Amino acid sequence: MSDTYLSAANLKKILFEIGTSLGVDNSDIDAKVDKVKKSEIIYLPIRHHSPGSTILVKKWIEKYEPKLILVEGPALADNLIKYMVERDTIPPIAILSLFADTNNTFGLNGILSPDKLVPAKFEAYYPFVSYSPELVALSEAIKKKIPIHFIDLPLTGLISCSSANLKDPSKKVDLFNIEGESIYNLSKFYKKFAQVFDFEDFNESWETLFEIGANKSDIDELRESMLLFCAFIRQTTDMKILKANSTLTRESYMKHNIETYKKKYKVKDKDILVITGGIHSIALPDTLPQSYPFPTKQLINSLVPYSYYRISQKSGYMSGNQAPQFYNSIWKKFTSQVEHPYSAVALEFITDIFKDARVKGNVVSISDSINSYQGAKMLAMLRRREEPDLKDVIDSIYMVLVKGNPEIEGKYLDSLIQEKSIGYKVGKVTKNIGRLPLQKDFYLQLEAHGIDPEEKVQQKIINLREEAESKLSQLFWKIKFLGIDYAHRLLGPDILKGDTGIFTEKWSLKWNPRIDAKLVELSTYGATLEEASKNMLVEETKKNVKNFGIITNLLFQSLSMGYTDHFKDLHKECLNSLEVDNQFLSLTEGFFNLIMIFQFMAMMGCSKDDMDLMEQLIQRSYYTCCFSIPNFANPPSGDEVKYIDAMKMLANTLISIQNIEIDLNVYIESINTCVENTSNEFIKGGTVGILYLLNYMKVKEIETLIYEYLNSIDSIKVKIGDLIRGLIYVCQAKLIFNQDIIRVLAKVVETIEWEVFSAILPPLRKAFSELHPTEYDIFVEKLAEHYGLIKRKHAELMDIVEEDVKNFFKIVDEKVKKIFEEWFGEV
Repeated sequence: MSDTYLSAANLKKILFEIGTSLGVDNSDIDAKVDKVKKSEIIYLPIRHHSPGSTILVKKWIEKYEPKLILVEGPALADNLIKYMVERDTIPPIAILSLFADTNNTFGLNGILSPDKLVPAKFEAYYPFVSYSPELVALSEAIKKKIPIHFIDLPLTGLISCSSANLKDPSKKVDLFNIEGESIYNLSKFYKKFAQVFDFEDFNESWETLFEIGANKSDIDELRESMLLFCAFIRQTTDMKILKANSTLTRESYMKHNIETYKKKYKVKDKDILVITGGIHSIALPDTLPQSYPFPTKQLINSLVPYSYYRISQKSGYMSGNQAPQFYNSIWKKFTSQVEHPYSAVALEFITDIFKDARVKGNVVSISDSINSYQGAKMLAMLRRREEPDLKDVIDSIYMVLVKGNPEIEGKYLDSLIQEKSIGYKVGKVTKNIGRLPLQKDFYLQLEAHGIDPEEKVQQKIINLREEAESKLSQLFWKIKFLGIDYAHRLLGPDILKGDTGIFTEKWSLKWNPRIDAKLVELSTYGATLEEASKNMLVEETKKNVKNFGIITNLLFQSLSMGYTDHFKDLHKECLNSLEVDNQFLSLTEGFFNLIMIFQFMAMMGCSKDDMDLMEQLIQRSYYTCCFSIPNFANPPSGDEVKYIDAMKMLANTLISIQNIEIDLNVYIESINTCVENTSNEFIKGGTVGILYLLNYMKVKEIETLIYEYLNSIDSIKVKIGDLIRGLIYVCQAKLIFNQDIIRVLAKVVETIEWEVFSAILPPLRKAFSELHPTEYDIFVEKLAEHYGLIKRKHAELMDIVEEDVKNFFKIVDEKVKKIFEEWFGEV
């Protein structure tokens, strides 16, 4: 290999020159590396998710045939190793560690949880891709029947190290990122190194030195260069940082495990291979072993699917890989013994990006692809790389395709490059593992419907008239009800909002790794999605029995999940809720929900017995709502609008009800009682407005009421603004377009004293600001007309519909009626 290129082979001289410029004692560095090399126990440095490191591990095991392999990974998770290397386990995967501190061992309950009685919960992911050196080591060890173990601190050990910082809200500690490469950037040596070679980040540095050409490197030479590079970084990193992020504690625990397993297997030092991150490998020979106490009960380790996106640095994972899918392609070339793997992948990558750009309508030629590939190779040469890395490839694509500002003209390339470099693949875990039944059921249910989870948005359109697709809708509703962040409904009938006329649902699906953590958490509810959702339904019903609105919402969700057999049980719970809920707002919400559910059940063709029960429930709910109205004639300050909205919604619902016997007089009597008993003028105006809308009060009576206030003492007169606001808020155009009301309002403004007027002005201003702009404009015109300023006809009152338009809609109406009769019988 030519010295023109930076590589492991010519690295030592370069590093020593940089070290000297920084005043680093190169002899000390040399001695540390020499000590690791001379140690009988073999410490093999790696970078996580690195194809070059994996080549080193694989070749080392093949060449030196160790008798014991110890790997950086969570102790207490050894039971998962055999499942990690099963044939039907497909990376990316992750070890998921969960811990609920029921005994408050770490004193964080009430700090990281809502209350001291609520256990603080912790989780950490340890991800692996097909080319993770640790995973390949596991695979090789199992294949060759070599004992292999994880030796790093488990999750509870990490919590123990970090508990002091976790108690301090000013310090952000993320156990999800148990080790990050960000500390390398704090090294004085690395900063200088990156500056000398104009490296953009640590990815570019490592790739240049230890990835490109790794397939042709001598493994002893490659190991020494990695150790040397990591020794310089460690030597020039503040020891306080290594102590604060638990690096030193973890290393002493790893050394303890090395000694423990050495005794257990009675092997010689020279037969032990220890595989850890390079920053640890350089320090472990000098590290003293130390065991640490940590709880093991309530610690759960599970193997779960993971995704390329989550392993990427773009997701925020600090030990992440910048382009998991890109490096998977590199790994395949390595294992296929392609002589120039990076060049081969660069050509494929460029070809795919340009093809996708053409598909999206961009003008891209074959010569552009050729120029980009040649440009990548030229950039690599200028940057002292034997082959183009990902940065060279991406830069060359932008150079060829973007003639202006890359952030503007090249914006369309961002998503194309992300998809090809990072990828959205989600792994699979062997069916042989003892996964929790609910986890199994979740993935089996998706598989049964032909859905392969991905960490990118998938969309599913469901025809609710088709039985098989209706079952899929019910599955998504169960997932949504359980709070599993996977299925989100974008479109479809919104029964509880009165929208029952659409028979198509559109769902957005996107997998994420926390789904498995949620499934573990939900496992206490049942072994299947159906069992868990039914049990949660029961729990939520019991928990919310005093809120009729929530209970009726649960009734709707049970029907959406397909649990028609549970209708009678939930009907009984609704009756119980009506007995104990004394809040008008939740009662009216529940009544409205029931009306919508009744229509939904009719559409679904539910049995006559269930429909009769539903009708009785609606009637009982109606009377309960009516009888509670006078109790809230004087609602809490600030809640007046909510109560008037609820009363108006109740009135509107009563007007539109069909096929259910409802005595409207009961509601009218309750509203009248409220008018008489309230001392809140906004409520009085709103309830009077409701009576007017229902034709139980005439304009003349409203005029009389306003004049009564107008002719009263000032302490009463100042309340007229809130009265008028309540009237306008409820009636809006139907009232304010009335010429008699306009005359009364004009009279108020003309005759009232300035001191009183200034007091009623804010509610009046608010009343008119709540009108629709068109309504406001028409009111102003009518007021002007009242004063004789203009005279015109208002189009909104005199719409003329052409005869041919009427005939067109008549034909459409007949066709719609015929379709509905085909679906539901006679309409």
